[in-house]
Amino acid sequence: MIEVRCPKCRKQFRTEMPAAEQNYIVKCPWCGINCRTSPVSEQLTYSNFESRFKSFFKKINHKNMLICLLAAVVIFCICIAACHKKTSHTADISATAPAITSAPSPTAKPTPEPTPEIKEINGYSLKYGELLSVITNGGVDGNTLVIKAKIQPSYSNEATINQNYFNIEDLVKTQGADKYSAIDYWAVADMQDGSESKVVAFVANSEMLNAIKNGNLAPIKYGEFVQDLFVHPSLR
Repeated sequence: MIEVRCPKCRKQFRTEMPAAEQNYIVKCPWCGINCRTSPVSEQLTYSNFESRFKSFFKKINHKNMLICLLAAVVIFCICIAACHKKTSHTADISATAPAITSAPSPTAKPTPEPTPEIKEINGYSLKYGELLSVITNGGVDGNTLVIKAKIQPSYSNEATINQNYFNIEDLVKTQGADKYSAIDYWAVADMQDGSESKVVAFVANSEMLNAIKNGNLAPIKYGEFVQDLFVHPSLR
């Protein structure tokens, strides 16, 4: 008894073949065509077919697993290389990028940075700028404090002017300058042509000094109350 597969309908059926026959013709019971058989030793039995089928797919599975593993390794290497390149690029940008400093807000209170080195003359000093001279008995009455300062430009014209008003506040509140009948203040600065010129000047009378001492007047409002105010055209 052998198993025969029809080449047309691909169905299997069993038949008996004489032992002496090498090529035996048998009719397919399904489609009726003649099918040629081979010796028993060459027949593909169901058990042999199943065994070869499993072995074939086992080889395919092993091959697919190997291909998937190789693909995963390649993808992993590509990801590592991409991450390394991105990290190196970010580090290069961080190393070459200039430091960013925050710009002052236009609405912020225009307060310049205090002068690191404080020079004192006749017991008085300035919070901003360089103190050039102090006269404690100036004016007609001999009771006017005359201050001459040298200032540096700030981040805006308004801030450059206001630093002088903050000097007056500091002189009155912390250095006792409210004892004078007035403060005659003027400041110079270096011009673009290299010369030194007066840039801000004013007089704060006794009433204004008392208001400053009592905290009733903000420095940024001093310009509305000082007398003989002078502001260089470059700061207007």
